[in-house]
Amino acid sequence: MASVQEPSLVKLYIKKPNGNLIRILQERVEFLAPGGSADHVVSSTATPEKLIRIPPKTSVPINRGDELVISVTLDASDGVDVSDNVYSLPFLDSTGGKFVVTDADFTQSDVTPAAATETILGRYEFTQGPFVFGGGPIFLSIEDDTA
Repeated sequence: MASVQEPSLVKLYIKKPNGNLIRILQERVEFLAPGGSADHVVSSTATPEKLIRIPPKTSVPINRGDELVISVTLDASDGVDVSDNVYSLPFLDSTGGKFVVTDADFTQSDVTPAAATETILGRYEFTQGPFVFGGGPIFLSIEDDTA
């Protein structure tokens, strides 16, 4: 079955070793992934000039042992097929070098959340650092096998 983009609100958090969550992004998935990623293929409409560039968020340093947590709040109760999701999340290291975390880097699993309920989709642990979120284009699509 072909997947379709799931209308939803997505949030990214940095989880510190003490358990504190710091939100670094909150946005509609439709804005972050023009055209979606049906069957894990980025839409041809997601051209570089249409991707959102995230400025570096220097106020939230990310260190080794911190986790990047992705959550979703669906508009309607439905299933999320993480194998069709595509994430390309930009980070900068302390020298300005670019580092991209993708969907393949996350530990995640399929979920069927209720509408309007924030649900964790996955986690990624930083094994190096420091980093800051941003400094490049983002693509983040949440998909469902319903078409």
